[in-house]
Amino acid sequence: MERIWVVLAIVAAFGIRGTYEDIITIPKGVIDDHCNDTVDSPGDVEDAGYVQTQTDYTDFLTVDGDDEDADCSITLVAPANHKFLIQWTQPIDLEYDDGCQDWVRVHDGYANDTSLYAEGEMCIQASVEESDNLTKATTGNVVTVTVHTDSNDSDNNGFKLLYTVFYDPTNGTCSGSDFLCSNDRCVGASVKCDFQNHCGDNSDESTTRAGCIDLPDVVVQFITNVLKLSVGAFIGICVAVGLVLIFLIALCICCCCKCSGCCQGTRAAPV
Repeated sequence: MERIWVVLAIVAAFGIRGTYEDIITIPKGVIDDHCNDTVDSPGDVEDAGYVQTQTDYTDFLTVDGDDEDADCSITLVAPANHKFLIQWTQPIDLEYDDGCQDWVRVHDGYANDTSLYAEGEMCIQASVEESDNLTKATTGNVVTVTVHTDSNDSDNNGFKLLYTVFYDPTNGTCSGSDFLCSNDRCVGASVKCDFQNHCGDNSDESTTRAGCIDLPDVVVQFITNVLKLSVGAFIGICVAVGLVLIFLIALCICCCCKCSGCCQGTRAAPV
């Protein structure tokens, strides 16, 4: 019974504190859908989103099916005077063999501009902690993510990058309903309480400053970890949870029917 309450709490948490759909299902964020595109329409660059590879990322970067090296970039342009906070929600895992065979580079601006990271071309990280250390903000309102792959097939996991658009407050206040982080960054109100650290100091997930629902730590941690998964893994978990719930409902119905039959069978025969 206790586990059922945990499941219900998780479902309620998604409903109360924001939905996974708010961030994960941003079509422009899947890099193969917008290879060498510039996304600059105000309505297209959301308050936050993902840029990520799909499982078979090597295939979609192959040019016209030829076994040649290929490069794919996506450029995001935020409104003027805004910046991007870049985070990696899972370790980068691209092909490595005595050096990066496949790699990802984040440019602080357009593709010709300097890399946001001193490492430049990145292909492998050992832990999530290393990913956390790569949290950085751009100097302007443009960021470009470039992915390179060689002609070899690879079963590596790729990468998943979370971006958040923010800006500096004016006289200590943000525009409209935007949220003021504890570190003096303004982010969209839509990113509050969604189990992601959009401010960089996690103040947008605070029960006091952001007014988020106070949930058990185990529930918050579980959902946070789920959000770091790839889309495929998340869908797999949803399907598994759905099957378990269907099984439990069917089991309850079966038990109720059996109990009802037992009660009818024990009634005294009419005289």
